Amino acid sequence: MSLENKFHEKIEEQAKDKKEEKWRAMSSNLELIQNNETMNNSKNTKVLIRLPSKAIICFIALFILFLVVVTIISIYLKSNKNIKVRYCTSDEYAVSETDVSLKEYAESINKTLLFFDWYEETILLTEEMTKLNDTGEIICFAETMMDMNTGYMVTLRVTDGWTDIDALESIKDLCYNQSLEQGIKVEWGGGLSKSCAIFEYEDYKYYLEVSRTDDMELALEYVALLLSVGSE
Repeated sequence: MSLENKFHEKIEEQAKDKKEEKWRAMSSNLELIQNNETMNNSKNTKVLIRLPSKAIICFIALFILFLVVVTIISIYLKSNKNIKVRYCTSDEYAVSETDVSLKEYAESINKTLLFFDWYEETILLTEEMTKLNDTGEIICFAETMMDMNTGYMVTLRVTDGWTDIDALESIKDLCYNQSLEQGIKVEWGGGLSKSCAIFEYEDYKYYLEVSRTDDMELALEYVALLLSVGSE
């Protein structure tokens, strides 16, 4: 073999070695790129898996909250439907005297009712019950007694909070003012030599009249007296 041929073979071997070295380098780079892509894909896959899980949990929580709100609203509306204001006219009820006091009546129905505890000192006292003709249900209890400290005749009528009676409309017509007594809204007024007030306390409605006076605000003093006793 001539020297020239040997020289060419040497060059070809060196070129081959360089090609193999470049190929190995390229292969190594390709492998690194593939590994990075695999890791990135794995991370993305984890993110894709986590996101739906959080979304499902949020959806379930919101759905449960929705059901709770709907249930509460349904119960509230259902309870309110059962409480309807009824209006009773004179042909539906009868009024009769009784020897039961308002205090005794409250104890008999196990309710906290407001009353004037003047039973021991008053010299004038009358009590009346208003009952429905068909059922005998008591829809109003009225108690009239003299305040021995002032000489005024004070009448206190009590109804449940969802019954209106035609005979009490005249009192409503006189109570065209409003004020607060111990946080309770009171409608009050007067006329025809009497002072009147209407208010609600613990699901019962109270109609108060003070006779033989031209002081329209006098009923407010008696309302304050009732509420102060009720808060004890």
